[in-house]
Amino acid sequence: MATIQEIIKQALNPFDPVTFATGNFWEDPDNGAVNVKSIHQHEINQITSTLSAVNQDHRPRTILLAGDSGSGKSYLLKRLKKQLNQQAFFAYIGPWANSDRIWRYILRETVDSMLKVPEGEQESQLLLWLKSLPAFKKTGWLLNERQQFISDLRASYPGGIHRNKEFFGVLYDLTNPERHHLAYQWLRGEDLVDTPRSLDAGILRTG
Repeated sequence: MATIQEIIKQALNPFDPVTFATGNFWEDPDNGAVNVKSIHQHEINQITSTLSAVNQDHRPRTILLAGDSGSGKSYLLKRLKKQLNQQAFFAYIGPWANSDRIWRYILRETVDSMLKVPEGEQESQLLLWLKSLPAFKKTGWLLNERQQFISDLRASYPGGIHRNKEFFGVLYDLTNPERHHLAYQWLRGEDLVDTPRSLDAGILRTG
């Protein structure tokens, strides 16, 4: 029979700087079997309280998670996603060396994360967010009400959004299986060709 020391050596050590996970909670999902609730519970409570404050006053907050290599930052992020993904959407943006294209990289990583399906859900984070908008609750999923959806959203943001007519139209096109892929490319900042199909979908070339 193996000793306890031998069993421990055979298992992945989440705090080992050589074997720990990458930190991408979408590609490396949480293993609930090794969760220890008492670890980082104070930090989780603080972050949960901060999220509640954001939901109440709709003001952004920034939380810096710092720690030595192998101290459990990735473990904490996975627990946060597992525990709070019903209350918030999560995006993973990994390291990027080319500072000249950092904003495009952040955009694409964010959109890619929003296309992920949270645990226990049937639809992506992006569609879950879209369906929660008052304008979508009002117009539903009827394709012949696309213009009404755009008008309602534009009225909801009187401060203005850059290229709002195109942007809101693309959001609506995400619900159409025939237009979903082009809409996704547009959101990622891809250089789309003005084909008749893309123009019909309300998607124009973006730089």
